[in-house]
Amino acid sequence: FIINLVPAVLGVPLRTFAIGTFFGIIPATFAFSYLGDTLDRVISEARAGYDACVAAKGAAPCKLTVELGMLPIKQILLSLTLIGLVALIPPVLKKWRARHAAA
Repeated sequence: FIINLVPAVLGVPLRTFAIGTFFGIIPATFAFSYLGDTLDRVISEARAGYDACVAAKGAAPCKLTVELGMLPIKQILLSLTLIGLVALIPPVLKKWRARHAAA
């Protein structure tokens, strides 16, 4: 909330704020959404197995569990890598700007 108010108080132009917000938020939003979607598919698969067990045996013997083998490790690692790369954008930009400012 405060992050959105500070630029207005400091007089940051709307165009600069909008472009900065777009490039600052969109990459991280994509990475977190990809991770969330991947984990949602795992939970949905586990829920389907639980529902099938309940339909066949009743609720008492069934447990809703997520096994390690159900996790799509490649997709999870990809999304965590994307999040890490997004975190590296500010320092890389800072270094790039400093290098080009000196030239």
